Amino acid sequence: MKIKILFLATAALAALASCSNDETVDVNQGSGIRMKAFLNKATTRAAEMDPAGIAGAGGFKVHAYCANNAGFNFTDVFKNANSGAGDWNSDNKHYWPGDDSEMEFFAYAPTTTVAAADGKTIRDYTINATSAKDQTDLVVGYNKGKKSLNEAGGLEMNFRHALSQVVIQAKNSSANMKVEVIGVKVGYVKSKGTLAMPTTTTTNNAALLPLASWSAQADELSYTAGLVDKNTPASPGTAIELNANAKDLQFNEGGFMLLPQTQTKWTSVPNADGAYLAVLCRISQNDGNGNFNLLYPKKADVDKGENYGYSAVPVEVTWEPGKKYTYTLDFFGNGGGGQVDPEKPGGGDEIVGGPIKFTVTVDTWNDINTDIDMK
Repeated sequence: MKIKILFLATAALAALASCSNDETVDVNQGSGIRMKAFLNKATTRAAEMDPAGIAGAGGFKVHAYCANNAGFNFTDVFKNANSGAGDWNSDNKHYWPGDDSEMEFFAYAPTTTVAAADGKTIRDYTINATSAKDQTDLVVGYNKGKKSLNEAGGLEMNFRHALSQVVIQAKNSSANMKVEVIGVKVGYVKSKGTLAMPTTTTTNNAALLPLASWSAQADELSYTAGLVDKNTPASPGTAIELNANAKDLQFNEGGFMLLPQTQTKWTSVPNADGAYLAVLCRISQNDGNGNFNLLYPKKADVDKGENYGYSAVPVEVTWEPGKKYTYTLDFFGNGGGGQVDPEKPGGGDEIVGGPIKFTVTVDTWNDINTDIDMK
């Protein structure tokens, strides 16, 4: 995402110090610092930050520095009145140094993000919202500029996605089985980390942020989309019924916006000790006459009001910033119906075993010879 920023400085100043410590110059009579905003190419979702989304959320925050003169350093919010099109300006006007010294700019959105005072790190950034529909994107950018190059046209600020996007799909490869899904979960992934802002220009064609930009990852949480109540009535229209074609299970909430990270996979023990994916579902089997008998949840759980149960599968995670990861779960393809969720007693047990097979032998005929006299 590119954003051109126009920095406008306070008009009340009679003279501006240059970025040089030992020189004073006349007031820069040109236009103030302006910016143009852009976002690098990435697969998006409805709530994702793009120039229009940034404008609607109140703009983006910039931390600006002049290496030679701290008088030009500032922190401010840049806004745009045209839904992301055109120039972006701050309420307080900031001017370019008149001696054409270079400035550097660290930017991020949304402005509700809490960065360090210098704007160069975002410490303990946490994905607090456990539902995909409530999660927000995080974009960051870096550029340098000076009066001779950027006063007339504005400084381009191209933003990078700092988070990873995760989407879950599923299919059912067996016409003899029925799988109905009402919710989905990404389980036991790290929720908190510290982001080091980029220090090289985030141009449109530059590489995405490296995974190493994130450090101090901690605090495992689970994140959901769709319904989470196992007691939801098993009524027609409530669930997504899977078939041989993969179906999106984000329930119109968009992809999960999660912390870039590496995480080992769940080892199928009753307590979660690594990452896993799970769907809240019902699994039934054709009895041969067109009737589907419920296999999961078990009758004892249904008797307690649990009409759906989580079917889980371990997954090893390596998520990089700015990338979208789509996982497709295949029920009854080369595997079975998944495992009981680790948060439930019996976690790790297979929901159904492998296909029922028979080996067939037929006893050989034993000859019984009986002689009968004709009378």
